[in-house]
Amino acid sequence: MVKYWVYYDDGGLELIKCPECGLDDVSHAHDPSNYEEMVCNVCATRFNLEDRKESIVKIVREGEGEPPKILSDSSLKVEKEYAERARRLRAENRE
Repeated sequence: MVKYWVYYDDGGLELIKCPECGLDDVSHAHDPSNYEEMVCNVCATRFNLEDRKESIVKIVREGEGEPPKILSDSSLKVEKEYAERARRLRAENRE
């Protein structure tokens, strides 16, 4: 099963789940390049990530046997800043 992860500008990470049934079996509602519109494959609830768009750094699609694929448009600068922030958080947690 394919899973979708959202990375936020504050360093947070969240598995995209259906707001109605809470399951993570979701996919793109229409156009795979438009990552903001999702549909639940279990209860058919359609939802979008528009309300979180400003704080999203990237969205990653991860399926069984395939490498993670970045779906959102983010700059290399943002990617590097996020990676650096993640390294700092991991170092702080080890202390």
